[in-house]
Amino acid sequence: MKKIKIAQWHEGLPKGYDISDDVENDFKEVDYAIANAKEYKIEIPKELGVFQIMTAEEAMNTTPQPTEMLIDTILPKDFNTILAGTTGCNKSYFAMQMGMSLANDQEHFLGWKIREKGLKVLYVDTEAGMTECHRRFKRIAHNINFQNNERFMLISKEGIHADIWKDLQAMININKSNIVIIDCLYNSSVERNFYKSPSVAKVTDQLTLLKSKFSAHVFAVHHFNKYEHEKGLIRDRMSGAGALQNWVEHLILMTETNETDLRLMRIDKSRGIYYSSQYYGIDWDADKQWLSMRGIVSNVNELLVDKYKKKKWIEALDRMPKKFETKDWLNVIECEWKHSESTAKKWLVQLMHCEMIEKAAHGIYSKKLKLIDDEINQ
Repeated sequence: MKKIKIAQWHEGLPKGYDISDDVENDFKEVDYAIANAKEYKIEIPKELGVFQIMTAEEAMNTTPQPTEMLIDTILPKDFNTILAGTTGCNKSYFAMQMGMSLANDQEHFLGWKIREKGLKVLYVDTEAGMTECHRRFKRIAHNINFQNNERFMLISKEGIHADIWKDLQAMININKSNIVIIDCLYNSSVERNFYKSPSVAKVTDQLTLLKSKFSAHVFAVHHFNKYEHEKGLIRDRMSGAGALQNWVEHLILMTETNETDLRLMRIDKSRGIYYSSQYYGIDWDADKQWLSMRGIVSNVNELLVDKYKKKKWIEALDRMPKKFETKDWLNVIECEWKHSESTAKKWLVQLMHCEMIEKAAHGIYSKKLKLIDDEINQ
């Protein structure tokens, strides 16, 4: 690309002086202007409309802001964060226990170190109502000896479909909240069709506005679609159009299991930090109303099987010798229990997937070692 230069006249020349005035001067001023010409450069702004701008030169000569963690592994600072999960997996307790732990300057949450202290947390309930939220707060407060009353606030609505955004902005402005937990996302708006991107975009735009306008970290609780439980914790089970998956920068997934007191959790997406996709086993203490870390779960498939189906599998396996043939299995499932042959064979495939059995040869299967729940309950 050719350079463009602009001639620079001598300072002090008469106003309007041009080349015709320099004829009698043998074009000395013109020669000076050309010799001192300056290259024309387009001045690049820092912002243009919705975009922020950084040149390669600026990028090379400056140090990017490091990713900060509010809580190790699960809560990076200033990331669009969602906790999505099944009904009954205690995701609301997870969110409130996390928020109260942050506000109370606890050292850890579920075993992960809390990195930043002195934070003000606003917990926004959109479905349970203040009475139930108050009960949950008291139960959790008892478990952590909650002291920092000025740094945690509850607001709640129930019974109506309404956009919360105007009132929520007013509350954040009053409370000067550092962290805003919205439980749950679906009831935050009159937009009911979360399966269409334009509807989702109206909600995510409001969430993004909270972050940019108030410099608040936004943490949203959201639902899973029904069914497909045996697929485990994958982001495609999260309710909503693809626009929600594109918007979220840090995604935590959670599910109940066929063990009454065990929940599973994993991180399925994070744009700015390294994360492991392993499954964490989280205990639910119904008496204390408290979540705690149990450890890593290496094989989750057996825990995600429907309770009725699991019971039938175990009953059938108890009828089998250590090594058995397909005909032995069909004799119980098809002939005695009156299920179809396709169901019986599908169960065999699912049992192999759960590592409860293995294929020894064509048409011959072996029971494997103890079940995963035997290991977990030790």
